[in-house]
Amino acid sequence: MTSASFLEDFHFVATIGATANNGVDRQAATPEDAQTREWFTAWVKDEGWELRVDGIGNMFALIEWTPGAPYVLIGSHLDSQPLGGRFDGAYGVIAALHAARRIAGEVADGAAAPASTSPS
Repeated sequence: MTSASFLEDFHFVATIGATANNGVDRQAATPEDAQTREWFTAWVKDEGWELRVDGIGNMFALIEWTPGAPYVLIGSHLDSQPLGGRFDGAYGVIAALHAARRIAGEVADGAAAPASTSPS
């Protein structure tokens, strides 16, 4: 769980749909979009987390310490605008995955799980 592993994931995802000028072209519903979805699925399953997909195809990784507790969603998108920069979307997804991995690792090492509170 280091910045090196974050950069490794980021640089790998940036190769999917890479353009000549260090951008990406991973528009929704393209083969490149499918490749990033497969990468996301494998990453989540390798962590042992639950993968959820909603009715319109949005993908979510779930770590649940208290069943039914309120939750926090973090992330972005893996597809890109046409000829978007390599930071378009994927950076936020990868940052969220790595932040969640760090918290999950701390909990596994004995830290308290995030508190669940009811909304006021």
